[in-house]
Amino acid sequence: MPRSYGRNLFNHWANARDANAYFTFPTRGEDCLAVGTIADGVFGDYHYRHPRYAPYLRTAQAGWPGLEGGLRRNPFENRMQPLVTTVLSGHIPSAQCLELTTPEGESPVERWQARGLVEADPRGGLRLTASGAWFAGNLIAELTGQGPQQVCQT
Repeated sequence: MPRSYGRNLFNHWANARDANAYFTFPTRGEDCLAVGTIADGVFGDYHYRHPRYAPYLRTAQAGWPGLEGGLRRNPFENRMQPLVTTVLSGHIPSAQCLELTTPEGESPVERWQARGLVEADPRGGLRLTASGAWFAGNLIAELTGQGPQQVCQT
């Protein structure tokens, strides 16, 4: 693949292989070139996706890249991106645990632990449990103060 991108998953290219289906390339500060249906890609603060199969096929067969659109993060989303990335990657480093606060200034960590959503990670910090991974969008919505319907899902 051009420009040093290597195959990350069957339709994603980044600079290192990821260990989980939700990708950890943002934790390394990498871009991700994604092609094909249901693929999500990121370049800096620009996120694009191919959410639907039929429109992707129509445009790809017509010789176009198949992109249905994308968005740029606003300043608030840029500030929240490191926390969103760590939650989606499943590992929250110790230094970022202190940054986990709701818009009201409350730390949700003890409540998340009591509900079995996060647990201590042997590498330090926290990791999402299976239940935490299932509700990652809700955890992000709590941190950003947005309802779950407003949070992008990967």
